[in-house]
Amino acid sequence: MGGNEKRSILRPVLIAVLGLVAIVFIALAAEVSMTPPPFAPRLSPAPGFAGEWRGTARIWMPDQTQLPLPLHLTIQPDGAVRGSMGQARVTARFEWNRSWLGRALRLRSDYIIVGQVSGFSKGPAAGQQERLSIPLQSEATYLRGSVFVGKRGPSQVSLFLVRRQESTGQLRRLESL
Repeated sequence: MGGNEKRSILRPVLIAVLGLVAIVFIALAAEVSMTPPPFAPRLSPAPGFAGEWRGTARIWMPDQTQLPLPLHLTIQPDGAVRGSMGQARVTARFEWNRSWLGRALRLRSDYIIVGQVSGFSKGPAAGQQERLSIPLQSEATYLRGSVFVGKRGPSQVSLFLVRRQESTGQLRRLESL
């Protein structure tokens, strides 16, 4: 009977281990595939970043050249992002891009701007909206990351804070810059 007792104990342990592995796999898949991730904080990160941000994006064009474009974004406390990239208009949201799990595993960037850019392309596609994604890391008064426009390759960007939005809704110049 000693062999049957080992089998009867081994089966529940094996089922528990397999269940735990399945839960971890599902949690990792959700962390990597969803924006914002399901374990991200529920409060928006936007109030801490509300204000006017400027930088230069070097966008890869279809002819394999890089086009440097001024990037001007205003992040509202509710997470809405409005601005421009060169002559194109940007409409987006500022969100978490990873949770505590993603940070522990060093997956993705902390924040992301996701939305649309219109008026970016020339020629027949001039009026179309293209998908915009800007994963970012915070470094003091800078946001660093990459810009993805449509199906073009990633382009590096650094944004610096020009004005911080106060709780009254007014913008003021940062003296520290």
